[in-house]
Amino acid sequence: MSAPGPSGDFLLGIWRHWRHDPLEVLTDSQRRYGDVVRLRFGPKSVYLLTKPEHIRRILVDRYRLYGKKTIGWNRMRVLFGNGLLTNEGDSWLRQRRIAQPAFHSQRIAASGSKATLAAEALLGDWRRRPAPEEPVDMAAEMMRLTMRVVGETLLSSDVTRTADAIGIAVNEVLYQTQARIGNPWLALPLPTQANRRYTAALHDLDQVVLGFIAERRRSGETPADLLSMLMGARDEDTGAAMSDRQLVDEVKTIFLAGIETTSTALSWTWYLLARNPQTHTRLTNELAAQLGGQPARFEDLSRLPLLSSILQESLRLYPPIWIIGRSVDEADEVGGHVLPKGSMVMLSPYVTHRRADLWREPERFDPDRFAEDRSVDLDNFSYFPFGGGPRLCIGNAFALMLARLTLATLAPHIRPELVAGRAVTPDPTITLRPKGGLPLLLRLTPH
Repeated sequence: MSAPGPSGDFLLGIWRHWRHDPLEVLTDSQRRYGDVVRLRFGPKSVYLLTKPEHIRRILVDRYRLYGKKTIGWNRMRVLFGNGLLTNEGDSWLRQRRIAQPAFHSQRIAASGSKATLAAEALLGDWRRRPAPEEPVDMAAEMMRLTMRVVGETLLSSDVTRTADAIGIAVNEVLYQTQARIGNPWLALPLPTQANRRYTAALHDLDQVVLGFIAERRRSGETPADLLSMLMGARDEDTGAAMSDRQLVDEVKTIFLAGIETTSTALSWTWYLLARNPQTHTRLTNELAAQLGGQPARFEDLSRLPLLSSILQESLRLYPPIWIIGRSVDEADEVGGHVLPKGSMVMLSPYVTHRRADLWREPERFDPDRFAEDRSVDLDNFSYFPFGGGPRLCIGNAFALMLARLTLATLAPHIRPELVAGRAVTPDPTITLRPKGGLPLLLRLTPH
């Protein structure tokens, strides 16, 4: 049986509505048509699946039937090449195994001090601002912080001097990539101003990563980090090392994914704390009771349940990875509906996390829903901010560590406030960023 869904335009289907507000298209379609919804993009059918058992089927139980070659796959490959995010099959598995030790729990724990130091340095910068009454773009600040920590821990490199340039290039390629997914005409190799900016930003990012690689070779050092693991890897059959192109793709993928998802998660968390000052007060009370004014360490995180719950709830309401696409490589049946070979599947943490039949008062910010004595089942795919199955985000534990230590370090010293008259709305590009940044007023406590 064919799945129900909005009819849209005769030729374009829902393209026009999607380009205007994809989040509204997805949430409204789920509410109106149920668990399996057919969305027509011109001649292409995409099936929105939002029921936990269906999501598990796609990501875990029958994941081999579903590939990565979706509408956006070719556009993403321009940015990430053949890195972990876009690679498939045996090549992907081989690269994943090479990179996995860099995210071992012991390495993550050892990185905690760098996260705390970076947050303390950022706090010092805020205290020295010449105009402390002016708003701070918290989205840009969180990107700068996460860039520093990811660079130091995974690449043993200091990126602070080039952080602004990297941030500009990242913003450009993410928005341009999303624009090309939404409008295939933009991907034509024409000498437009947008294409020139896009090409220049891609070049800038490649040069940054090539600089990391060249510096490592010049130094002759082999620190136990991700870059050393990738540079030291050898093909099992030929014994050959990775080419510079493959190294750039792998490093760029993990570097960009790490800073983008973590900084976005932190941005939305500060926004929610600004909207809910009573929760911020509860958090500072927990931090004072457990840390006694001492710097937060990785070992302290297990004693800070409210801190973890706040971040989990932020990831529920505003998951940085708001959509996950898969190609249907073999016909399958889900929820009584046939998914034809050659069609696509769309999973949306944003939509599933807001289903009223799965979450009590789903639109309300309520960190206590994740308290240990509450009944949220984090294993049933009603909650999946990092995806799931074999392609679960490789850096999810690292991202959570960095985000929690950042919050634990900064929250006792700042009280974020929204800027009057400035609406904050989600911008569903490659990730779910605050549109136009996140200006906040920061009320700093005395030293």
